[in-house]
Formats: sequence, structure tokens, C-alpha cells
Amino acid sequence: LKRDLEAIASYDKAIQLKPDLMIAWYRRGYALDELKRYEEALQNYDRAIGIVPNGSPIWHNKGITLGNLKRYEQAIVAYDKAIQINQYSTEVVNLTNADSWYARGLSLFAMKRYQDAISSFDKAISLRPNFADAIKARQVAQKWLR
Repeated sequence: LKRDLEAIASYDKAIQLKPDLMIAWYRRGYALDELKRYEEALQNYDRAIGIVPNGSPIWHNKGITLGNLKRYEQAIVAYDKAIQINQYSTEVVNLTNADSWYARGLSLFAMKRYQDAISSFDKAISLRPNFADAIKARQVAQKWLR
């Protein structure tokens, strides 16, 4: 509903009752990211990772936040971790991995590492063949590569 401040207040209450409730820290981080309070969002994702180190969505969203801060190298590390966690997972999770490969490609593109970006977009497309955003991003990266 885009009522992020109310959501944060609710997560605060949940955390007060159960400080190790990973989902509250994770979703609180997401709400802070929506408010462009990126450093605070990172702190919340780190708390969630401290509780559940192998939470692929946490690592993915941490990567997005790091990208928002233009900390692309760190974002790539976070996306790699999300992908690594899911490397032996089901097709449903592979669709999520496509998102991480795509976001990884965007970070590489921002760093002007066009060939590496294309490789990441290719991996995203291999996991989700009709991934329009990845296909378009790949085309743009190819133009910059020339």
C-alpha cells in the first residue's frame, strides 16, 4: 500500500517482541529502501542476514540497496551470494535467480563493464527466456560495447 512509515512502526513492534524475527528485519529494510533511507536499510538487511545467513532474497535486496548507493562492487558481491545460495534450487527459484543475474548486469553496466554485463544478462535470459527487461538491457549494453 506504500504506507512504509506505518509498516516500519509495525516491524518495530514485532522486533520489540521478538528481536530475532528475521522477516521483520528484512521487510523493515525493504520499507526503508522504499523511503530512500539506504544506509538504514542496509543495517536492517545485515541484521536479517545475521539471523538467516542463507536468505537469498535478503542478499538480493541488499544488492539493490547497494546499487542505489552506487556501491556497485559490493552490490555484485551481494547478488553473487544470492545466486550461490540458490544454485542447486528448483525452477521457481531459478526465476528469482534471473532477477539477481539481471540486477548484477545492471551494476556491471553502471561500472561500464559492458561485456561482463552482457554475460550476466545472458544468464538471466537463459533462466527466464522471455525476460523483456534483461533482453532490452542486453541490447543496450551491446550498443555501448561497439
